[in-house]
Amino acid sequence: MKYLKIHCLQKNYRDIANTNGNDFYNGNIAKEIVNSINESGGFFTLNDLSSFEPEWVDPVSSNYRGYDVWELPPNGQGIAALQILNILENYNISELGFGSSEYLHLFTEAKKLAYEDRAKYYADESFADVPVKKLISKEYANERNSLINKDTTLKSIDPVEIENGDTIYLTVADKYGNMISLIQSNYRGMGSGVVPNNTGFMLQDRGEMFNLDEAHRNSLVGGKTTFSYHNTCLYY
Repeated sequence: MKYLKIHCLQKNYRDIANTNGNDFYNGNIAKEIVNSINESGGFFTLNDLSSFEPEWVDPVSSNYRGYDVWELPPNGQGIAALQILNILENYNISELGFGSSEYLHLFTEAKKLAYEDRAKYYADESFADVPVKKLISKEYANERNSLINKDTTLKSIDPVEIENGDTIYLTVADKYGNMISLIQSNYRGMGSGVVPNNTGFMLQDRGEMFNLDEAHRNSLVGGKTTFSYHNTCLYY
């Protein structure tokens, strides 16, 4: 059985390569994925795969002490790093001492503030208005920083009303400035637990990150990408 799964995976890798990925989205692999999901009680069609198109996304950045830090905008969580850095820029980090209680307190409080915004605002920008420019602005960071007290911890934080209403990672760069950033994650341990027949791979479970509140920016909608807490960053 183990040998059979490895053999299937090898064959599918070759089919994906030989068809420039088409077999995964339109061919036999796609059919196996759809059939296995639906046999498990899911709701999936071949069109869900064949209609997929990759997107070109413009990164966003903030400057931290002379370094431009670039992140991908939502639906990922990359801009949370920019929000945290903007808050930390108000402090002399080097004087705190790495791992000191003051150091850990400051980093923890800054992360709390950014993650409250992450929970409310981060979503697929094709479906929701995400105020990215405001969230990563220095002015907004100063507003949020005013909530930090060096002697007490934030027990709960309300996100601001900005407007009305088991992973592996690989990055490669060449001398010409071309870069590839790759994350492979099943999510939640072993992912969905569904291994499509004759494939040798397990399907991920990232749909769990949707919010079931229909009024939420990250609500569950067909054709929508869920919020993802994976992010990558580049420093210049």
